[in-house]
Amino acid sequence: MTKTKYKEGTFGAYFVNLIKEKHYTQAEFADALGVSKTYLFDVFHNRINPPTHERQEKIIALLKLNENEKLEFLDKAAIGRGELPKDIVQFLTDNPNEIEKLRERMRG
Repeated sequence: MTKTKYKEGTFGAYFVNLIKEKHYTQAEFADALGVSKTYLFDVFHNRINPPTHERQEKIIALLKLNENEKLEFLDKAAIGRGELPKDIVQFLTDNPNEIEKLRERMRG
């Protein structure tokens, strides 16, 4: 049996390695997350976007990610989705005055 290659530098490759580091098989993790193996494999192969914010929280809890791992996971998922990380969105939602400060900094 040949080992599956995942595109280096993608969310999918990162996610596969993270699951492996946390001692789950892919099938076990799909079951624990409540998704099909097909869905999970599509994420691994970047055929679909990384999980939604809600599912990201469930993944973080299942894998028992520490704070640094959580932030890395959120950042990589956001890049893969073409979005801002969930924690940044929440901060800006909770602090709307920071949006104008950010725009000022962007203008130079």
